[in-house]
Amino acid sequence: MIPPFIGFYSKLFVLFSAISISEYFISIIAIIVSVISAYYYLRIIKVLYTEDYNTSTLYKQSYNVETTPEYKSILTNLHSLIIAVLSLFLLLFFLNPVLILTSTRVLSLSLFNY
Repeated sequence: MIPPFIGFYSKLFVLFSAISISEYFISIIAIIVSVISAYYYLRIIKVLYTEDYNTSTLYKQSYNVETTPEYKSILTNLHSLIIAVLSLFLLLFFLNPVLILTSTRVLSLSLFNY
């Protein structure tokens, strides 16, 4: 997570809480996962700002540029469906967050036998 954003502070507080109750193993795993994810996020930003679109090795490896015709769309119907469903989910979450938050709370309480 990037320090000025809220995700960084929330992860920081979760790690402080885990360390304060002596959950060192989970804290170490969370830090390792954060470092790995930061590598991938920074790699994407590096490609976006420093490499040319047509000569990017990441683009050529991902989409096999030599065999893909110019007119062929990489976005399939499945991708479009996933984007539509997730967009609808986000829209409904912002319109009525109580339903989702309540069901998440009940699920988390049932997982920990409360």
